Amino acid sequence: MKLILENWRKLLKESSFRDSIKKLRVFDFDETLARTPQRAVVRNEEGEVMHTLETQADLDEFENISEEDRQGQYIDYEGFGTVEGAVEIPGMTRILQGLVESSESDDEPQRINLVLTARSQLAENGIRDFLHAVGIPHENVWVQGVAPQGAAGKRAAIQT
Repeated sequence: MKLILENWRKLLKESSFRDSIKKLRVFDFDETLARTPQRAVVRNEEGEVMHTLETQADLDEFENISEEDRQGQYIDYEGFGTVEGAVEIPGMTRILQGLVESSESDDEPQRINLVLTARSQLAENGIRDFLHAVGIPHENVWVQGVAPQGAAGKRAAIQT
């Protein structure tokens, strides 16, 4: 895992690699490629669960609350280190599969297919197992976990 990240950073720094990239295709994992039972929760300062974030809109709403108004509440992504019970969303996985297969014909990297997730990077193996199980070649798919940064982490990953 560490080697993959080091190689990724090295590739991003090489101007010839960056110059050859023409397209970035980004897919969220949860609720885009797969439905999963895991949910982030909001905890108070004592660690008690206040409520569960069921949707991306719930997550966005919480992230828009100022630190002062949160009164010590924080998002806990603890259950997001693994992928369990993932159910394919066939329409989206077909799109990703087509894009990945078209990218395989590139002589030089011209397209990056990125699966971006609010999960931690520890979930990469589970996401790759899911991609393999649904028949998507994933050798040239980048998987990036951004927990605990949430939406801000996703924005930063895309900008990078």
